[in-house]
Amino acid sequence: MKKFILIVLLILISLNFSIAQTPKAAPTAQCKIKYNDLPLIRGVRLGMSQKQVLAVYPKLVLKKSDLALFNESITGLLKRDSIDSAEYRKNIETISFSFYDDNLSTATFQYDDSITWLSTKEFTGRIAESLKLPFEMWREGDSTKDGYINSYFLHCDGFSFIASMSKGNQPYLTLTRSVEAFLEGNEKKIKEFKP
Repeated sequence: MKKFILIVLLILISLNFSIAQTPKAAPTAQCKIKYNDLPLIRGVRLGMSQKQVLAVYPKLVLKKSDLALFNESITGLLKRDSIDSAEYRKNIETISFSFYDDNLSTATFQYDDSITWLSTKEFTGRIAESLKLPFEMWREGDSTKDGYINSYFLHCDGFSFIASMSKGNQPYLTLTRSVEAFLEGNEKKIKEFKP
């Protein structure tokens, strides 16, 4: 019996030692895209002014949002029929926009069901490939932490991409400035405020 315990103990010690010696996985790639280098998606990118977005989507109707961070947000929603450009209309159901301080802060593209995606991972992989954003940089959403199910995130410096699918496999792509970027802009306003 002592021999058996000694053998098990030696196996556990050697197993523990070999695990400790196993090299750790290389960290996943980090997003190096800067806010000013964001790609155009359907003719728009974060940071564009309302006037610039309206030049691309002249039928967009903007209104002051009732649910707004710092109560200064302007929003607009476009349905497929309101999109003049056939290129921008292709595979789109709706596009929603939110502006903060006259800058596009969030754009959500809801795609139609003309393509059957097998998974959110497949959809995200195609977005990553098309925008030249390596899939290894994307992180799968954690519903307990992020509040999203069936989502992948790419967090960059001051903004994020979120690729997700609804329960009915309706794909969405959202680009949004980070909350930190909003707060940073508001802190600047507070510092510049003169009574």
